[in-house]
Amino acid sequence: MNGQPMQRYLCTPDYEGYFDFFSNIIVLSIYDSKHKEEILGAIQPQNGTTELSERQVEIRALLKHEITHFLDMTTTAWGCQYILRKLRTIKYLEEKGSEYEDAQKVFMLETSEIEMHTELLSTTDVPPMDCETLHHTLRYTTQFGAVLIVCYFRNDVCQHQVPLSMLSLLEANATASEYLSRISDTESLEDNALRILRLEDIERSFSALLNDPARLEYSVLLNLARVHFPELALRDLLIYVAALCRFSLDATDFGMAAMANIIEPSTLNQRLGNALAMELRRAANRPLLFFKTVLFTYGWMQEMGEENRSGYLELVRTNPKQAIRSLWIDYLEVGEDTLDLEREFTVPMKQAWIDELNVLGDAEIFKRSFASNAPKLNETSVGLLNFQEITAINIILGDDTEIEMPNRIDLGVVEYFDNHMKTFARLDAMYREQPHERFHIPLDAPGYLIR
Repeated sequence: MNGQPMQRYLCTPDYEGYFDFFSNIIVLSIYDSKHKEEILGAIQPQNGTTELSERQVEIRALLKHEITHFLDMTTTAWGCQYILRKLRTIKYLEEKGSEYEDAQKVFMLETSEIEMHTELLSTTDVPPMDCETLHHTLRYTTQFGAVLIVCYFRNDVCQHQVPLSMLSLLEANATASEYLSRISDTESLEDNALRILRLEDIERSFSALLNDPARLEYSVLLNLARVHFPELALRDLLIYVAALCRFSLDATDFGMAAMANIIEPSTLNQRLGNALAMELRRAANRPLLFFKTVLFTYGWMQEMGEENRSGYLELVRTNPKQAIRSLWIDYLEVGEDTLDLEREFTVPMKQAWIDELNVLGDAEIFKRSFASNAPKLNETSVGLLNFQEITAINIILGDDTEIEMPNRIDLGVVEYFDNHMKTFARLDAMYREQPHERFHIPLDAPGYLIR
């Protein structure tokens, strides 16, 4: 690429850096070769062992944000499904036969869930935190089918309408990692007064994020959790958000179908509720799991006595993964076996299919990342891990400079991108030519509600 900025395809909307959904590559676009040693110096210290400068804290936080996107793609049920569908599309891209058409339509399900945010978002200049109430509504669109919209109201006037999309779920997790990284690094400061001041700065920065109408894709699920868990300190809230994002992204097909049976009757609009449930039953609309888990948990806590409520909040603080599973298993009575039924064999089976396709380097990337990272991420957030504990491909800077990760997957990232640029370009051309829509059964189809 001769020092030129890397071509962007379907990627996250971040300004300072981004993750490319086609190549799995992370680019820190605000840095270049002159920052290389500074970035390597920021990566090296382990959590709590060295006092870090504010500059180092910010570099590490940005890295954790973007690496979270990479890990969501390479360690979750959602990511495995996305990669498999992407590679099947590429495999049949040149054949243009019936297999290609089928693969293309299925892959566009994945891309449309990301694009939905851009297509349906409606905002004003009113700061979101000036809005007194949040409501949600179900809306049917011919483009995407049934969609849940979060509405911000001020003086009974809707100021912002934010669709619940995959982008909102992915950015909630990445932002939680980013702020947990800042908090963890700042907590290691020995100067008590300085530590308090810096932590207050982080709180203000987080509030500013929630209050930015231009960044609602980052904040809508974070704000939902904050509103319903006002008792949680920021660190505890972010750890809960990260655990719930992980739960939603890694839910099994059978588990999603079982949770759909609980979610469907909780909607007032039967037809749209049925449509949303059908999306869950085909392992789509994972942000709905996050959204409904927060609302169901809030409702459950209102039913509890004070002692039980305090005990459950303590579980949220100390073991959020178990708190989330307790809601679905103990309160909503989804069988524990149902939630986990196919977990042990589904990912290995899909990995074998990815290997057989023999397209790009995704098979090796997913295999290495999943084996090394998934066990850790099932217990904690990316934001609280040392960089030495994370297995990842190298990071690219804005001028094509490659930053070696401490525990890297052996892949020359710039060379890899150059070697496969034609494939990425063909995939991108196909993606841009297609209407960004999610194929679904229209609500007026005969027998739609017959089951």
